Amino acid sequence: MSSTNSSTILQRKVLRSSVSKAITELDNAITARDVSLTGQIFAKLEEKSSRLFENDPEVLEYLSSQATQDETNKCGMSIRCVVCTKKHYPILCPTLCKDSDNCSFPETKTATNSVISNSCSGTADVLLQTLMIRVSGPSNTKVVRALCDSASQKSYIKRDLAEFLNLKIDHTEQLKHSLFGGIETEKTKHNVLKCELQEIRGNYKCEAVLLDKETICGIIPKINKSDAECFTKHGIYLSDSESNCSDISILLGADILGKLLTGSISQQPNGLTAVQTYLGWVVMGTTNTWTNSSNHAMPIISLHSGSKICDLWSLDVLGISDPAENKTKHELDTETIAFFEKTVIFEVIGTR
Repeated sequence: MSSTNSSTILQRKVLRSSVSKAITELDNAITARDVSLTGQIFAKLEEKSSRLFENDPEVLEYLSSQATQDETNKCGMSIRCVVCTKKHYPILCPTLCKDSDNCSFPETKTATNSVISNSCSGTADVLLQTLMIRVSGPSNTKVVRALCDSASQKSYIKRDLAEFLNLKIDHTEQLKHSLFGGIETEKTKHNVLKCELQEIRGNYKCEAVLLDKETICGIIPKINKSDAECFTKHGIYLSDSESNCSDISILLGADILGKLLTGSISQQPNGLTAVQTYLGWVVMGTTNTWTNSSNHAMPIISLHSGSKICDLWSLDVLGISDPAENKTKHELDTETIAFFEKTVIFEVIGTR
């Protein structure tokens, strides 16, 4: 083996190891819901896989050159490529590799989409309906950040907050969650808990039935001071604007939110709209604040093949397949007969 071939084979082994390691890291990052890390690993994975394909022609050419006559005669038959007629397997033919740019691979049912928001050019912050409320349990009370979401049928509380408040489990429920795009999760067990919700200044309180959840959502932007002042001038107090808390601990769904709305709405010239609830005012709309923060660049990997990370890097998706798999049965039969007629030798043996 020449030094060039040795270097090529070694480089391919290192790259394959790097790709395998990156796939494992990507799987762990997705499981941990680390948005920033997922984007970094995905970019690294694309770079490694691209480099892996660059030295494919050299590797295939080397492997095909190793098919000597002695090796092919070990099983009592001669191997001959149907593409170039040389003595190697068709899958190792370097001619195929050279013409790979003109090859068309069949469409696969596995569709892999990667959507990454363009944080380089910046995006405008979109405010969701958040506010600060006081949550009370049998023994503890805590001021937390809550999100009002009328698209959710149920209301939720973070599991660590429920444990801190020492909330008692009323019963359990098994639920499937329908996500954007029609994707459904497996059944998940939730503890059903009862607690007291209170307006941060004590003007209103009510009892609520919540389901526990390990994590409710990611980072949601806050209203800036200049936009908040537009509402303050009209006597509207925004509790979320004065808080440093960024984590969402309570999600108020349609089962509770409908009872909390007062009907008061305030629209401002800056395009933001405030809606009053008995727990306080919430604001929604697109702000004039543009950000390049990585916190708002959210990579989304959508796997339409069962959400398995291994399917993302299957050979078919990457375009690696045996050329024989792309041929019809008739073409394979024709080539087999032609190869048979070309290689079989008939010897006439005289009779005694």
